Amino acid sequence: MKKYFLKHKGLNLLLIVLLVIQTGINTITSLLLIPMMNFLSNHKQEDFIKIVIIMGVLFIVMIIVGNLAQVLQADLTQRQVNDIREDILTSVSNMDYEQFHSHKSEEYVSWLTNDLAMVEAEGFKNYYSIIENIVAIILTVAALTQLNWTITITAIILGIIMAVAPSIFDKKMRKAVENISEKNESFTSISNNYLTGFDLLFHNERTVLLIEKIKNKYEELKDSKVKQAKVQAAMMVLILFLNIIAQMTIIGMTGYYILSGSLTVGAIMTGGNLSGSLYNSIQIMVGAYSRAKANGNILDKYPVIERDDSGISKDFDNLISSNNLTYKYNDKSTITYPSFTFSKGKKYALIGASGSGKTTLLKLLIGDLRKYQGNLNFDNDLYSELNVSSLHNNISIVDQSSHIFSDTVRNNLTLGLEFTDQEIKEATEKAQISDYINNLEDGYDTILKDTGDLSGGQAQRLSLARALLFNRNIFLIDEGTSSLDKENARKVEDTILKMKDKTVIMITHHLREESKKDFDQIIELR
Repeated sequence: MKKYFLKHKGLNLLLIVLLVIQTGINTITSLLLIPMMNFLSNHKQEDFIKIVIIMGVLFIVMIIVGNLAQVLQADLTQRQVNDIREDILTSVSNMDYEQFHSHKSEEYVSWLTNDLAMVEAEGFKNYYSIIENIVAIILTVAALTQLNWTITITAIILGIIMAVAPSIFDKKMRKAVENISEKNESFTSISNNYLTGFDLLFHNERTVLLIEKIKNKYEELKDSKVKQAKVQAAMMVLILFLNIIAQMTIIGMTGYYILSGSLTVGAIMTGGNLSGSLYNSIQIMVGAYSRAKANGNILDKYPVIERDDSGISKDFDNLISSNNLTYKYNDKSTITYPSFTFSKGKKYALIGASGSGKTTLLKLLIGDLRKYQGNLNFDNDLYSELNVSSLHNNISIVDQSSHIFSDTVRNNLTLGLEFTDQEIKEATEKAQISDYINNLEDGYDTILKDTGDLSGGQAQRLSLARALLFNRNIFLIDEGTSSLDKENARKVEDTILKMKDKTVIMITHHLREESKKDFDQIIELR
C-alpha cells in the first residue's frame, strides 16, 4: 500500500492538509464552547452573539473543506486502485504460458474486481480514516491541555489502552478477510463455469443446476462475510465498552475540577465534547486500522513477475529437430516422441489418435511448454536457450479455440500493430472471410462481441487471416480448418500449403486424399 500512497504523495499531502483544517476547525469550535457558556451564564449578550457568529463561519468553512477533502479522497482512491490493477496486469502480461495457466482466468478476474473492491472499500478508505482520526486525536489532546494537565495525561493513558486492546483480534480479522477473498474467487469461477454452460443445461432441462451450484457458492461467501462481521462486532463491543468508561472518567474528572474551583462551568461542555471526540476518534481509528491491515494483506498474494528477456534471439534459418524428446504431464503420464526434423519451407501433416501428443508437440514447438526432457533444437540452438519472444516472432499458431476479442474486426486481426489496408485485405481474402467482413455494417471497423457475432467457421477464418497477416516463418495449425465447410477448408488449406518459404506443421484428423500430395511428409504419432 505504501508505494501507492507515495506515487501520489503531492495529492495525498494536500488531502492531509485539508483533513487537518477540517479537524482543526472542529476542535476550535469545541474550545469556543467554554467562553460561549461563560458569556451565556454571565448574561454577556454581545460577546455571546460574536462567539455564535464566529462558530457559524467556522462551520461553513469546515463544510467547504470537508467537501473538497471528500472529492479528493475519492479521486485518489480510484487512482491508487487503478495503479494496483496496472501492476497486476503487468505481472500477468509478463507471465509465461505455464505461469499464466497455473490459475484459472476467473481467478484473475476476481483479483481485478472482487479483491480490489475490498481494497478500495476496506483498504484505502480505512487508511484515510486512520489519517483523519490521528489528526483529530493530536488536536484534541492539544486542546485538552488547555483545560487541565491531569485530565490530559489520564485521557492519553486511557486512549493507549483503547488503541492496544483490540489487537487481540488482528489474526482473526486477517484470516476472515483472506477467507472472503478465496470464496470470492470460487464464486466467480463456478458462476462463470455454469453460466457459460447454459446451452448444455437448457437442452437437457437442467437449468436448475444454475441455482443449485451457484447458490452453494454464494452461501459460502455469505458465511465468510458473516464470520468477518462477527469478529468485527466483537472487536467493536470491546472498543465501545472502553470508550464509554474513558469518556465517563474524563467527564467525572472535569466535574471534580469545576466543583473544586479549578475550572469554570463552561469546561464541562468542552470536556465532554473533547473526550467524546478523542475516544470516538480512537474507536474509529482502531477499527479502521484492523480492517485496513487485514485487507492490505490481500496484495501479498499477487505474484510480482518481471519480463524475462533472457536467452538467444534469432530468426529461423534452416530446421527444427528433436532427439529423445519426452514430456511429462501433471498427472505424471509421459509421452515420448520419435526423432524428427522440420525443414524450412516444407509442409508437414501430423496425424494420430486422440491423446497421442499432437497438440502438446505444437505447444513445445512454440515454447509454451518448457519442462521437457531430451533435445529440441531451433537451427543449431537448444530450445531451452532461446528467448520465448524470439520464438513468437518466428512462429504463428492457429488452434481450434479461435478467440475473438470485444473489439473491431481490424484490431482482432492486427492486435494493435500497424498494417496497411491492402495487407489486411489480402490476408482476409486468402482466409476466405473478406466477403463476410465487407458485408458488415462498418466493415473492418465493426465491433465484435466475443465469439457471439461469428460462427465457429468465421472465427476460425479470422484467426487464420491474422496468422497470414503476421506472415511469420513457421505456421503451426491445430485443426485450423475443422469448423469450415469442405469447400472453404480446401481453399484455405491450398493457400497455406502453397506458401513458398513458409514451414507449415498441420495437425489434422481428416487428411483429404487430394491434399496428401501437397505435404512433404506425413508424420503419424502413436
